[in-house]
Amino acid sequence: HLLNFAHGELITVGAYVTYFCFTRGVPWYWIAPILVVTGVVTSLVIEQLAIDKSAPSKRRSSGD
Repeated sequence: HLLNFAHGELITVGAYVTYFCFTRGVPWYWIAPILVVTGVVTSLVIEQLAIDKSAPSKRRSSGD
């Protein structure tokens, strides 16, 4: 198991998205789902770029 210490990055990305949406006049009830999607996408990108690269390969041998 590998711990994810990227909470600061997720909060920062969420803050930038919130600021961008508010300055563009997006209603708050649209910002909440946008932030959920942004958080999921950011988490998946972090996992693919950082966590999967550092984790050992999970390939199984052919049974020989």
